[in-house]
Amino acid sequence: MSYRSIEEFPSMWKTINKTFKGRILNSLLDTNAFLSEGYMITGEMGDQLLGSDIIIPLVGLYGDDGINMPWKDNINYFYKRFFGKHFRSNVDLFVDMYSTTLPYCPFEIKTCFQFLWWFNFTNKWQLVKYRMLEQKRFTNRKKSFEKLIHFYDTPSFQKWSMDTPDLKVKNNLLSYKFCAKEFIVKYTKYEEYLNKPKVGSLQFIWSNFDKCYAFDQDFNEMTPEETAECINHE
Repeated sequence: MSYRSIEEFPSMWKTINKTFKGRILNSLLDTNAFLSEGYMITGEMGDQLLGSDIIIPLVGLYGDDGINMPWKDNINYFYKRFFGKHFRSNVDLFVDMYSTTLPYCPFEIKTCFQFLWWFNFTNKWQLVKYRMLEQKRFTNRKKSFEKLIHFYDTPSFQKWSMDTPDLKVKNNLLSYKFCAKEFIVKYTKYEEYLNKPKVGSLQFIWSNFDKCYAFDQDFNEMTPEETAECINHE
């Protein structure tokens, strides 16, 4: 936990603190040290299963109606606004190329939200799985990774995500991840959690440590030059 966790859900913090007082550690302190003591379970891949935090600027541009707008008529304009002028000229090509993957989804992708989810689900799974290891303070990334367990990183959860397009969001931003919120409320009884907005937290975690540029399949740190050699520029 961190103080950001407390700010996001104060009522739940009171319950947690009452139950685990004296045994709570700030999860931003030293991941490497924690993994030397035992296993760490994270909530990574939750966003990949349930949608994409890019829903926030989507709603910022179109309002709540943007969630269920047809992607074919609106996603290009959204991306051009989202990426800004430096990438704007490439958006049409990006959408044309990426839309060729849509038929591989078990259901027909019709809305802007579904398009954003599919991109997040199919392109960021591996990135999210390994990104915690970007921290430079790891003394042995390979050994640490063996003790790093992502709760949602299972074939069953992936299948669930592809089989349940109706359980990710309804027709407004507050309903994003509603099925997970309802599960939490079932056990905590904190009904106000159903109206909790999406809160981005990753930027606060990343700003707390130095990061390596990349690492190879043996978990050795790579320089920008070494990384560039692995990229197909054609």
